[in-house]
Amino acid sequence: MTESDYAKIDDWFSDTFEHGYLPSTAGGSLRYSLKGGKADQGSIVIVSGRTDFIEKYQECCWDLGDLEQTICLYDHFGQGGSGRQLDDSQKGHINDFQIYVSDLKKIIDNVVLPGQRGPVYLLAHSMGGTVSVLLNQQFPDLIDGLILVAPMLQINAGVFLPPLLVESISNLVCLAGGSSRYIPGGGPFDPGLEFDNNVLTTDPGRFEHNLELVRKNSSVGLGSPTFGWLKQAYRAMRMARRAARTALCPTIIFASEDERVVRLQEIQTYCHEAGCCRLVTYKDSEHELLMERDEIRNDLLLRVREFLLQRG
Repeated sequence: MTESDYAKIDDWFSDTFEHGYLPSTAGGSLRYSLKGGKADQGSIVIVSGRTDFIEKYQECCWDLGDLEQTICLYDHFGQGGSGRQLDDSQKGHINDFQIYVSDLKKIIDNVVLPGQRGPVYLLAHSMGGTVSVLLNQQFPDLIDGLILVAPMLQINAGVFLPPLLVESISNLVCLAGGSSRYIPGGGPFDPGLEFDNNVLTTDPGRFEHNLELVRKNSSVGLGSPTFGWLKQAYRAMRMARRAARTALCPTIIFASEDERVVRLQEIQTYCHEAGCCRLVTYKDSEHELLMERDEIRNDLLLRVREFLLQRG
Protein backbone atom coordinates (compact mmCIF):
# COMPACT_ATOMS: atom_id res chain seq x y z
CA MET A 1 0.00 0.00 0.00
CA THR A 2 1.28 3.44 -0.96
CA GLU A 3 0.26 6.79 0.45
CA SER A 4 -1.72 7.46 -2.72
CA ASP A 5 -3.60 4.18 -2.12
CA TYR A 6 -4.45 5.28 1.40
CA ALA A 7 -5.52 8.70 0.14
CA LYS A 8 -7.86 7.04 -2.36
CA ILE A 9 -9.38 4.90 0.40
CA ASP A 10 -9.74 7.93 2.67
CA ASP A 11 -11.64 9.83 -0.03
CA TRP A 12 -13.88 6.83 -0.73
CA PHE A 13 -14.59 6.37 2.98
CA SER A 14 -15.50 10.03 3.49
CA ASP A 15 -17.83 10.00 0.48
CA THR A 16 -19.42 6.58 1.09
CA PHE A 17 -19.98 6.52 4.84
CA GLU A 18 -22.39 8.57 6.93
CA HIS A 19 -20.67 9.96 10.01
CA GLY A 20 -22.33 10.89 13.29
CA TYR A 21 -22.54 10.69 17.06
CA LEU A 22 -24.76 8.98 19.62
CA PRO A 23 -24.83 9.51 23.39
CA SER A 24 -22.90 6.78 25.17
CA THR A 25 -24.40 4.79 28.01
CA ALA A 26 -21.82 6.55 30.18
CA GLY A 27 -23.14 9.97 29.20
CA GLY A 28 -20.49 11.09 26.73
CA SER A 29 -20.49 10.71 22.95
CA LEU A 30 -20.00 7.74 20.63
CA ARG A 31 -18.57 8.44 17.18
CA TYR A 32 -19.72 6.13 14.38
CA SER A 33 -19.52 5.68 10.60
CA LEU A 34 -22.09 3.80 8.51
CA LYS A 35 -22.33 2.57 4.92
CA GLY A 36 -25.82 1.49 3.97
CA GLY A 37 -26.49 -1.79 2.19
CA LYS A 38 -29.42 -3.75 0.82
CA ALA A 39 -32.12 -4.00 3.48
CA ASP A 40 -32.32 -7.79 3.37
CA GLN A 41 -28.58 -8.51 3.22
CA GLY A 42 -27.75 -7.85 6.86
CA SER A 43 -24.94 -5.89 8.44
CA ILE A 44 -21.34 -6.10 9.58
CA VAL A 45 -20.43 -4.20 12.74
CA ILE A 46 -16.69 -3.70 13.27
CA VAL A 47 -15.93 -3.76 17.00
CA SER A 48 -12.38 -2.54 17.40
CA GLY A 49 -9.72 -3.15 20.03
CA ARG A 50 -8.32 -1.02 22.82
CA THR A 51 -6.62 2.16 21.51
CA ASP A 52 -8.21 1.70 18.06
CA PHE A 53 -10.18 4.31 16.13
CA ILE A 54 -12.37 4.44 13.03
CA GLU A 55 -9.71 5.64 10.57
CA LYS A 56 -7.53 2.62 11.32
CA TYR A 57 -10.18 0.31 9.79
CA GLN A 58 -10.83 2.23 6.57
CA GLU A 59 -8.77 -0.26 4.54
CA CYS A 60 -10.77 -3.13 6.01
CA CYS A 61 -13.99 -1.38 5.01
CA TRP A 62 -12.59 -0.82 1.50
CA ASP A 63 -11.84 -4.53 1.16
CA LEU A 64 -15.37 -5.49 2.24
CA GLY A 65 -17.08 -2.52 0.58
CA ASP A 66 -18.28 -4.43 -2.47
CA LEU A 67 -20.49 -6.65 -0.30
CA GLU A 68 -24.16 -5.76 -0.13
CA GLN A 69 -24.25 -5.71 3.67
CA THR A 70 -24.45 -2.55 5.73
CA ILE A 71 -21.08 -1.80 7.35
CA CYS A 72 -20.86 0.08 10.64
CA LEU A 73 -17.87 0.91 12.80
CA TYR A 74 -17.52 3.12 15.84
CA ASP A 75 -15.14 4.30 18.54
CA HIS A 76 -15.59 2.80 21.99
CA PHE A 77 -16.35 5.30 24.72
CA GLY A 78 -12.98 6.36 26.13
CA GLN A 79 -11.02 6.27 22.88
CA GLY A 80 -10.80 7.54 19.31
CA GLY A 81 -13.22 10.36 18.59
CA SER A 82 -15.65 9.34 21.33
CA GLY A 83 -15.93 10.89 24.78
CA ARG A 84 -13.73 10.10 27.78
CA GLN A 85 -14.39 9.35 31.44
CA LEU A 86 -11.26 11.09 32.69
CA ASP A 87 -10.03 14.64 32.15
CA ASP A 88 -6.73 13.16 30.95
CA SER A 89 -7.80 11.92 27.51
CA GLN A 90 -4.62 9.85 27.13
CA LYS A 91 -5.55 7.44 29.90
CA GLY A 92 -7.30 4.27 28.76
CA HIS A 93 -9.98 4.07 31.43
CA ILE A 94 -13.45 2.68 31.98
CA ASN A 95 -15.48 2.48 35.18
CA ASP A 96 -17.42 -0.59 34.08
CA PHE A 97 -16.87 -2.90 31.08
CA GLN A 98 -20.64 -3.15 30.72
CA ILE A 99 -20.50 0.37 29.26
CA TYR A 100 -18.75 -1.07 26.20
CA VAL A 101 -21.38 -3.82 25.89
CA SER A 102 -24.33 -1.46 26.31
CA ASP A 103 -22.83 0.99 23.82
CA LEU A 104 -22.47 -1.75 21.20
CA LYS A 105 -26.11 -2.70 21.74
CA LYS A 106 -27.03 0.97 21.34
CA ILE A 107 -25.10 1.24 18.06
CA ILE A 108 -26.85 -1.85 16.68
CA ASP A 109 -30.32 -0.72 17.80
CA ASN A 110 -30.07 2.92 16.75
CA VAL A 111 -27.64 3.00 13.82
CA VAL A 112 -27.55 -0.45 12.23
CA LEU A 113 -31.00 -2.01 12.51
CA PRO A 114 -33.16 0.90 11.29
CA GLY A 115 -33.63 0.39 7.56
CA GLN A 116 -32.37 -3.19 7.38
CA ARG A 117 -33.83 -6.53 8.40
CA GLY A 118 -31.12 -9.08 7.64
CA PRO A 119 -28.65 -10.90 9.90
CA VAL A 120 -26.18 -9.02 12.12
CA TYR A 121 -22.51 -10.05 12.15
CA LEU A 122 -19.79 -8.73 14.44
CA LEU A 123 -16.21 -8.45 13.18
CA ALA A 124 -14.34 -7.88 16.40
CA HIS A 125 -10.67 -7.41 17.27
CA SER A 126 -9.00 -8.02 20.65
CA MET A 127 -10.93 -6.09 23.34
CA GLY A 128 -13.77 -5.86 20.84
CA GLY A 129 -13.91 -9.64 20.98
CA THR A 130 -14.50 -9.55 24.74
CA VAL A 131 -17.27 -7.00 24.27
CA SER A 132 -18.86 -9.00 21.44
CA VAL A 133 -18.85 -12.28 23.36
CA LEU A 134 -20.51 -10.59 26.34
CA LEU A 135 -23.12 -8.92 24.13
CA ASN A 136 -23.95 -12.26 22.52
CA GLN A 137 -24.28 -13.84 25.97
CA GLN A 138 -26.66 -11.13 27.15
CA PHE A 139 -28.68 -10.92 23.91
CA PRO A 140 -28.34 -14.35 22.24
CA ASP A 141 -30.99 -13.64 19.62
CA LEU A 142 -29.42 -10.40 18.41
CA ILE A 143 -26.25 -11.67 16.69
CA ASP A 144 -26.19 -14.15 13.80
CA GLY A 145 -22.44 -14.64 13.54
CA LEU A 146 -19.23 -13.76 15.40
CA ILE A 147 -15.91 -13.15 13.66
CA LEU A 148 -13.29 -12.76 16.37
CA VAL A 149 -9.76 -11.64 15.54
CA ALA A 150 -7.27 -12.26 18.37
CA PRO A 151 -10.03 -11.95 20.99
CA MET A 152 -8.92 -10.69 24.39
CA LEU A 153 -9.92 -13.66 26.53
CA GLN A 154 -6.79 -13.44 28.67
CA ILE A 155 -4.07 -10.78 28.61
CA ASN A 156 -0.53 -12.08 28.21
CA ALA A 157 1.30 -10.43 31.11
CA GLY A 158 4.28 -12.82 30.94
CA VAL A 159 5.27 -15.93 32.85
CA PHE A 160 6.26 -13.96 35.94
CA LEU A 161 2.87 -12.24 36.27
CA PRO A 162 0.14 -14.89 36.40
CA PRO A 163 -3.41 -13.58 35.76
CA LEU A 164 -4.59 -14.04 39.35
CA LEU A 165 -1.69 -11.95 40.66
CA VAL A 166 -2.27 -9.13 38.14
CA GLU A 167 -5.98 -9.06 38.87
CA SER A 168 -5.38 -9.05 42.64
CA ILE A 169 -2.91 -6.16 42.39
CA SER A 170 -5.28 -4.11 40.23
CA ASN A 171 -8.12 -4.72 42.68
CA LEU A 172 -5.98 -3.60 45.62
CA VAL A 173 -4.79 -0.44 43.84
CA CYS A 174 -8.38 0.45 42.96
CA LEU A 175 -9.49 -0.15 46.55
CA ALA A 176 -6.77 2.27 47.64
CA GLY A 177 -8.16 4.95 45.31
CA GLY A 178 -5.72 4.50 42.45
CA SER A 179 -8.13 3.36 39.71
CA SER A 180 -7.26 6.33 37.48
CA ARG A 181 -3.50 5.76 37.69
CA TYR A 182 -1.56 4.38 34.74
CA ILE A 183 -0.40 0.80 35.12
CA PRO A 184 3.35 0.50 35.90
CA GLY A 185 5.45 1.67 32.97
CA GLY A 186 2.41 3.23 31.32
CA GLY A 187 2.03 6.69 29.92
CA PRO A 188 0.63 8.76 27.03
CA PHE A 189 0.71 7.53 23.45
CA ASP A 190 4.19 7.68 21.89
CA PRO A 191 4.01 8.71 18.20
CA GLY A 192 7.67 7.79 17.82
CA LEU A 193 7.21 4.05 18.33
CA GLU A 194 9.63 1.97 16.29
CA PHE A 195 8.69 -1.03 14.16
CA ASP A 196 11.45 -3.28 15.50
CA ASN A 197 10.17 -5.62 18.22
CA ASN A 198 6.60 -4.28 18.06
CA VAL A 199 3.93 -6.81 19.08
CA LEU A 200 1.19 -5.64 16.69
CA THR A 201 2.15 -6.46 13.09
CA THR A 202 4.96 -7.73 10.87
CA ASP A 203 3.95 -5.28 8.13
CA PRO A 204 6.15 -2.14 8.39
CA GLY A 205 4.00 -0.14 5.97
CA ARG A 206 0.73 -0.60 7.87
CA PHE A 207 2.54 -0.08 11.18
CA GLU A 208 3.89 3.28 10.01
CA HIS A 209 0.58 4.31 8.42
CA ASN A 210 -1.33 3.73 11.66
CA LEU A 211 1.21 5.82 13.56
CA GLU A 212 0.93 8.58 10.96
CA LEU A 213 -2.86 8.65 11.43
CA VAL A 214 -2.33 9.58 15.09
CA ARG A 215 0.41 12.06 14.27
CA LYS A 216 -2.02 13.85 11.94
CA ASN A 217 -4.86 13.76 14.48
CA SER A 218 -3.50 13.45 18.00
CA SER A 219 -7.00 13.50 19.50
CA VAL A 220 -7.55 9.86 18.47
CA GLY A 221 -4.40 8.68 20.21
CA LEU A 222 -4.66 6.75 23.46
CA GLY A 223 -2.01 5.87 25.99
CA SER A 224 -1.68 2.99 28.40
CA PRO A 225 -4.57 1.60 30.43
CA THR A 226 -5.31 2.55 34.01
CA PHE A 227 -5.62 0.20 36.95
CA GLY A 228 -9.37 0.76 36.74
CA TRP A 229 -9.48 -0.45 33.15
CA LEU A 230 -7.31 -3.44 34.07
CA LYS A 231 -9.60 -4.43 36.94
CA GLN A 232 -12.64 -4.27 34.70
CA ALA A 233 -10.86 -6.12 31.89
CA TYR A 234 -9.96 -9.12 34.06
CA ARG A 235 -13.52 -9.40 35.31
CA ALA A 236 -14.89 -9.13 31.77
CA MET A 237 -12.43 -11.69 30.35
CA ARG A 238 -13.41 -14.19 33.03
CA MET A 239 -17.09 -13.70 32.17
CA ALA A 240 -16.34 -14.05 28.44
CA ARG A 241 -14.44 -17.32 28.93
CA ARG A 242 -17.33 -18.74 30.93
CA ALA A 243 -19.75 -17.70 28.19
CA ALA A 244 -18.25 -20.34 25.89
CA ARG A 245 -20.18 -23.06 27.76
CA THR A 246 -23.52 -21.73 26.53
CA ALA A 247 -22.42 -20.07 23.26
CA LEU A 248 -24.36 -21.32 20.23
CA CYS A 249 -23.74 -18.44 17.80
CA PRO A 250 -21.78 -19.49 14.68
CA THR A 251 -18.23 -18.27 15.32
CA ILE A 252 -14.92 -18.15 13.49
CA ILE A 253 -11.80 -17.08 15.37
CA PHE A 254 -8.51 -15.93 13.85
CA ALA A 255 -5.36 -15.94 15.96
CA SER A 256 -1.60 -15.73 15.61
CA GLU A 257 0.49 -18.71 16.68
CA ASP A 258 3.09 -16.16 17.79
CA GLU A 259 0.61 -14.03 19.80
CA ARG A 260 2.23 -11.89 22.50
CA VAL A 261 -0.59 -9.53 23.54
CA VAL A 262 -3.29 -12.03 24.49
CA ARG A 263 -2.97 -15.71 25.37
CA LEU A 264 -3.56 -18.24 22.61
CA GLN A 265 -4.35 -21.05 25.06
CA GLU A 266 -7.52 -19.35 26.32
CA ILE A 267 -8.62 -18.69 22.72
CA GLN A 268 -8.17 -22.36 21.87
CA THR A 269 -10.09 -23.42 24.97
CA TYR A 270 -12.95 -21.04 24.24
CA CYS A 271 -13.35 -22.34 20.70
CA HIS A 272 -13.21 -25.95 21.89
CA GLU A 273 -15.93 -25.35 24.49
CA ALA A 274 -18.20 -23.19 22.35
CA GLY A 275 -20.69 -24.67 19.93
CA CYS A 276 -20.29 -23.95 16.18
CA CYS A 277 -16.78 -22.47 16.53
CA ARG A 278 -13.84 -22.77 14.15
CA LEU A 279 -10.30 -21.59 14.87
CA VAL A 280 -7.85 -20.47 12.14
CA THR A 281 -4.26 -19.70 13.16
CA TYR A 282 -1.40 -18.02 11.30
CA LYS A 283 2.34 -18.45 11.68
CA ASP A 284 4.89 -15.62 11.60
CA SER A 285 2.34 -12.97 12.55
CA GLU A 286 1.43 -10.69 15.43
CA HIS A 287 -1.66 -9.48 17.28
CA GLU A 288 -3.30 -7.19 14.71
CA LEU A 289 -4.06 -9.70 11.97
CA LEU A 290 -6.25 -7.21 10.09
CA MET A 291 -3.14 -5.00 9.82
CA GLU A 292 -0.80 -7.84 8.83
CA ARG A 293 1.14 -8.62 5.65
CA ASP A 294 -0.96 -9.09 2.53
CA GLU A 295 -0.59 -12.88 2.38
CA ILE A 296 -2.03 -13.24 5.89
CA ARG A 297 -4.55 -10.45 5.67
CA ASN A 298 -5.88 -11.52 2.27
CA ASP A 299 -6.41 -15.08 3.44
CA LEU A 300 -8.21 -13.86 6.58
CA LEU A 301 -10.50 -11.56 4.59
CA LEU A 302 -11.28 -14.35 2.11
CA ARG A 303 -12.38 -16.55 5.01
CA VAL A 304 -14.42 -13.69 6.45
CA ARG A 305 -16.22 -13.34 3.12
CA GLU A 306 -16.92 -17.08 3.01
CA PHE A 307 -18.30 -16.97 6.54
CA LEU A 308 -20.59 -14.05 5.69
CA LEU A 309 -21.81 -15.40 2.37
CA GLN A 310 -22.52 -18.89 3.71
CA ARG A 311 -24.92 -17.32 6.18
CA GLY A 312 -26.24 -14.44 4.08
